[in-house]
Amino acid sequence: MAFFNAASAAGNIVGPLLFKAQDKPYYVPGVRAVLIIFIALVGLIGIQVAILFLFNKQRQRQRVAAGKPAHIHDTSMEDKYQAYGKDEAGAGAGVGADGESFHIIHAL
Repeated sequence: MAFFNAASAAGNIVGPLLFKAQDKPYYVPGVRAVLIIFIALVGLIGIQVAILFLFNKQRQRQRVAAGKPAHIHDTSMEDKYQAYGKDEAGAGAGVGADGESFHIIHAL
């Protein structure tokens, strides 16, 4: 986020300097520079998507190696409250010696 804010501020400073009065009415050098910057931004977004995809796959492998499910079922945004461990697999739920059910909270 800090890099984004710094780049945004730098863009606000440099952007107007790309357009010169002698280039009017079409400002071809300025438009070309802005287009190049935009294409670089789209490329960086694509690279970030690929990195996040690879990191998620790596994290799934780590969870499986630790004996946990690869995918986490997030119930935080659902309309109906669902207690932890009440998912499809029933992971995290157990029954104590006295017959009472309990939930084990896993942290990774």
